[in-house]
Amino acid sequence: MFKELDDNLKSMNSEISKLQSAVEHVAQSKNVAEQAVKTATQLQTSFNTHLTSVTEDVSKILDPHKQLIKATETLTSTLSTIDFPSRLDKQDKEINLLKTLLFVVCGLVLIGTIATILILKK
Repeated sequence: MFKELDDNLKSMNSEISKLQSAVEHVAQSKNVAEQAVKTATQLQTSFNTHLTSVTEDVSKILDPHKQLIKATETLTSTLSTIDFPSRLDKQDKEINLLKTLLFVVCGLVLIGTIATILILKK
């Protein structure tokens, strides 16, 4: 019976050794997993910082262009609302009217000058 008990104890010691080895592997795996999580967290934080910096740089570059695009759109909209043909026609009519008035005034001045000369000659 002692031999059987001794054999069982040896068998249990062997199983305990295997179990201790498995526990050590699990502990190592846990440490590796914790390091992996810690490294991944640091990497994520570093990447987030880098991405934020890049996003801010891109925003700094794009903001003036956005303002230029908005100003261009406003200018294009303003120019689209102007009816250039009718405005040019109106200006052309005004210029023709001014020319006509100029000829009339010059004619009146010429007639007045001739009349003055004729009156002064008498």
